[in-house]
Amino acid sequence: MSSYDKLQKIKALGNDKRSKIIYLLLENEMMSFTQLHKEIPVNPQALIKHLRNLERANIIENVYKKHSGLRDREYSFYKLTEEGLSLVKLLIEKGIY
Repeated sequence: MSSYDKLQKIKALGNDKRSKIIYLLLENEMMSFTQLHKEIPVNPQALIKHLRNLERANIIENVYKKHSGLRDREYSFYKLTEEGLSLVKLLIEKGIY
């Protein structure tokens, strides 16, 4: 991992709203944009920006799940990446996060 990548991760973790997103995904494993928006009271554009910052830092990822029902559709969810989960667990273990 390059120094720039490490800096991006640190920067992504250094915001209260992004920390809340990480906490929610740690607790719930996977959440939709709507679920996250209910928990984090910011305008939708701000939430999208926070999610993109976390995605760029490879802390979270956007996954699609097929849902069978009246309409066969794919739904978008966010979850921690393996790298993001490892990083968060390490920071919690060290008492940093």
